Amino acid sequence: MIHSSHHIKRIALVLCALLLNAHALHAAPFVYIADMAGSQISVIDVATNIATSISLPSSVNAVDGIAISPDGTTVYVPCFDGIGGSLQRIDVATNTLLSPISLGTQIAPDSIAITPNGQFAYVTVNNANASQGQVLQINLTTNMVVGSPISPFVNPTQIVIASDPSGLTAYVLDPGNFNVYPINLTDNSLQGAVTGSNTPVAIAVSPNGAYLYISQQSNNNVQQYNIAGNTNRLTPAPGATVTYSQFTTFTPGSLVISPDGNTLYVGNVGGTPWAIGAVDISMPGTPVSQATFLDLTATGASPYAMAITPDGKTLYGTLGGAANDTLAVNITSPLAPTLTATIPVGFTPLGLAITPMNLLPPSSVSGCKTQNVFLLQTDYINNITWTAPTTGSPVAYNIYRDATLTELVATVPASGTLQYYDHGRNPSVIYSYYITSVDSSGNQSMAASVTVTNPC
Repeated sequence: MIHSSHHIKRIALVLCALLLNAHALHAAPFVYIADMAGSQISVIDVATNIATSISLPSSVNAVDGIAISPDGTTVYVPCFDGIGGSLQRIDVATNTLLSPISLGTQIAPDSIAITPNGQFAYVTVNNANASQGQVLQINLTTNMVVGSPISPFVNPTQIVIASDPSGLTAYVLDPGNFNVYPINLTDNSLQGAVTGSNTPVAIAVSPNGAYLYISQQSNNNVQQYNIAGNTNRLTPAPGATVTYSQFTTFTPGSLVISPDGNTLYVGNVGGTPWAIGAVDISMPGTPVSQATFLDLTATGASPYAMAITPDGKTLYGTLGGAANDTLAVNITSPLAPTLTATIPVGFTPLGLAITPMNLLPPSSVSGCKTQNVFLLQTDYINNITWTAPTTGSPVAYNIYRDATLTELVATVPASGTLQYYDHGRNPSVIYSYYITSVDSSGNQSMAASVTVTNPC
């Protein structure tokens, strides 16, 4: 068959477009890594463990943290150009830069966390003008800093957000104050320090929002704090501790928790040997002294930061020190991690984040009102039902009473009956519900909603 030159050019353009969009068509998750030097972001294809890079503007360098929107469409990278701070944005579908979000002059950002509904980001910064550390709130719809800076801090670094039925709380690591501070995201009020968190270097929150873990180098352990409940989430109570008596020395650093919440991974950053320790935390409140770890002596470094793929099978960790590599660790057997690959990336890799699974909201959501009469008492009930989404494999569904997805009222396992009875309702109030699909990493879909007005 003979093709015209015009037709051949069209075929070539189509092939180029397919190659350029191969990232978007690939089903595997991608790991985004903030390279502190070299003005670039590294990207690892989990399916192949091959790294590519995205160039930042020549004067801009990533600083530490990195985050991906809950819907998996946008990467946010705190950056500094010597004059001011910004959030560089990356379109995941094309791996191209979007317009950045300015954080202001004399602002040096560090870490970032995004609310579960994707509406806001919170960024830790050091503000030379204010001579103090602060946390900034960014509206991700308008891409602008909103409200007043949350302060004072001395040198805030890592920030994580916990969600439980009573609301959202951000926990801020402030090594300059030797402590961790909660922020009530209902009104952005700064709460009192988490007591007893001596020389904290890293924090992590369990997927169910019930427990906070803090690496404490002065105590050579990881402390668990109980944060579930309306009061305790703002004043976490000390719980169990994790130690590694098998190490010659144990200096805990970075932390990450498996999507199912059963395993805590700890980087032994200054001890002997350099290692990633695996800890069974399936029985919260029980002190643990573990013998399971992956020896990293041969790599010449310890993990600076870690993240786990949505399926819970692979852990990725950036290596600190002079090593410009990222580790891929097989955690299919959670308490027996094995090294899969050492992947060369950019210069001085620090924070990393992994794209979530693409989730659809539940289908066929409906609701009706009913009641049970017990002697002189009547229980008014809203009955909510739904079906599984057409694609994807949620492990659970979250039910909220508000569109901002902060008032969580229940979590229903996907393996059970897809139904929820909301008891004790006021018969004169019309209730609306918002149901999201949840994957094994705790990522949520957009919400499907229903307003309950009709009787069953």
